[in-house]
Amino acid sequence: MSDRTVRLNIERRDNPNSKPYWEEFEHQWRHGMNNISELQDIAVNQVDSHGKQTMQITYDSHCQEEVCGSYVMRINDRWAEA
Repeated sequence: MSDRTVRLNIERRDNPNSKPYWEEFEHQWRHGMNNISELQDIAVNQVDSHGKQTMQITYDSHCQEEVCGSYVMRINDRWAEA
């Protein structure tokens, strides 16, 4: 196990018309980890970096094999393939 951590900030909304807010998540880094595997970790353990239970995250995926290249998200204010 690595002593490195991955920090992910996700912009959230309670509903389509509500004001956005940020939630921070932090997990142990592991070899081969990518953005999709981090989202999957959050889906399994729905607790933010402050230990607070959070609501389910949602994102669109297609092949679910992490090989199709169709996963695109905004990372550090830039659009990037996951």
